[in-house]
Formats: sequence, C-alpha cells, structure tokens
Amino acid sequence: MKRILICIPSYSFFCQPLKTAFKQLGYKVYFTDYRQGDIFARFLSFFLGQNISKKYITLKIYFTTIITKPDIFLTIKGESIDFELLKKITKRNIITVNWFPDPLKLIDLIKKIAPQYKFFFHFDPFVVRKLKKEGFNNVFYLPFAAETFKKKESSKYEISFIGTYDEYREKTLLHLRKFKLNIWGDKRWRKSKLKNFVRGDWVTPSEMHKIIKHTKININLHHPTTMEGTNLRTFQVSGCNAFLLTECISDLSNLFKANKEIVCFKNSPELKKLAKYYLKNDSLREKIAKASFNRVQKDHTYKVRLNQMLRIINA
Repeated sequence: MKRILICIPSYSFFCQPLKTAFKQLGYKVYFTDYRQGDIFARFLSFFLGQNISKKYITLKIYFTTIITKPDIFLTIKGESIDFELLKKITKRNIITVNWFPDPLKLIDLIKKIAPQYKFFFHFDPFVVRKLKKEGFNNVFYLPFAAETFKKKESSKYEISFIGTYDEYREKTLLHLRKFKLNIWGDKRWRKSKLKNFVRGDWVTPSEMHKIIKHTKININLHHPTTMEGTNLRTFQVSGCNAFLLTECISDLSNLFKANKEIVCFKNSPELKKLAKYYLKNDSLREKIAKASFNRVQKDHTYKVRLNQMLRIINA
C-alpha cells in the first residue's frame, strides 16, 4: 500500500476531502499541520516566539516523514515550509508535491516556492503558461475539486455570499442591496456599506456547506488577479447540489456547460438581472443545480482530480 503525508492546516477546506479521497484511492494517509503544529507548538509560539515554534514544527514534519515513510509529501500552499526541509525530504526519495490555491497576486511567492517541489500544481492556466514560459518545467494545471452532498435542503436564504472582503466585491454586491442578501466572511464586511447584510464572520467547512445548501442563489466572485481559472467556491457550491451564479472566467467553459450546468454574469447589472430572473424560476434554478451536481460527480470530485494528479506524477 502506498503512503502519503498531507501537510496542510487542520482547519483547511482541503483537509478532510483530501484525506477521504486518498483513502478511496488505496493510500495509507498520514497528516501534519505546518501552520499550527500541535499544542506544544502553540505553547512555544506563545512563550518563546514564532521562530522557535517554526523550528519545532519543521523538526516534527521531518521526523514524521522518517516514521511514516511516505511515497508522496503533499502540501497546499506551504508558504512557511522550510526549503532545507524539502531538500532533506527529497533526498529520501519522497516525491514532493504542492497544489497552490492562490492567484496571480502571489506570483513572487509562487516563483520562490515552485522550484522547491518535484511537482507544482496550479488552478489557473494563465499562471501555468506564464511559469512554463519562464522555464518552470515542473508546473502543471490542475483545477480545484468538490466534495459531494446529495441531500437537498429547504431554502432558508435568498442570496448568499461567503468570502473575504475587498473593495471590488463590495462594489459588485452593492447591486444586490434590494434583495435579501446574506454575507459571511472576515470582519471587514462589518465596516463596509453592506454591513447590514452581514450574518457572520468566518465559517467552518460544515457551516459553509449548510449555508450553501439552504440558499436559493449562491454568488461567486473571483479574486481580481485570477486570470482564467475558477476558484474553489465554484466546486463547493456545485458539490452541494445548489445553484451557483458565478462571475464569468474563461476556464469555466472547459469545466461546465454554460446556462445548463452553471450560470455566469459578466458585469454587475447582469448579476442583478440574473439574480432577479432565477429567483422567480424555481424549477429552472433547481434543474441547473442538479445538472451541475451531476457534472461534479462525473468529472470534478476529489477522487477524480487526485487521479489526474497521480497520472502526471507517475508519468
């Protein structure tokens, strides 16, 4: 049986689905957290500072690789993982893999991190082409994936948005003020022009799934520096058998059928128009949500996506 060590924050949205999917693929799965470490790491951070805590976490990760003897070491982002640690892991014939979840905004960090791994995966085709053009031959395109939840829930919310605050998102969502809009995200929303629509701050994965399943229209907005690849929220909503109204981005057409499996808007007035239309058309909205869910089950589960990753690694 092959072994994998997943090294990501325990609170990450990727955590449980990655563990589950690799187990389904027949892997022995081990886990460690590169940000929080464990109780002792947090103790060291509080009393002796971040540097001491980071050294302890680095040693713990290394000894975990010695004990578990994984074939693959996988991280999501891994911005604080020590490069010397990665070299030591590589020397022990462990395949190092990074699936990077952030957009072009962090291109300088991406260029530092990518060469440290045997395989570096990114969800945005634009970023992948850019890196390959600059000589990064270990970089591959891999879109995000979805957990699937078949059970439909009764609608509690008209329109929901879950995500971090930025001025662009605020400006876009202001067009939905006349609807029953609900927002969850970081605390900056509470100081925005949409503060009256805020229903909570950060949510856990299970809380997020409940909100999505109880919402008639889930809004998705990409980060302004996302060029072509769609974000994780697209798959999270579709995997909940829920309706998604998402900002257009080019790679969506390669993943879903427009207006049959997913609905896109090009600008704020169109967002408002489509929201009004689909709130009035329950049967069509549910038909599209079901078609999107079926597509996810067929082509975009974590099991499917990790098989794609493993084919590239094994090749």
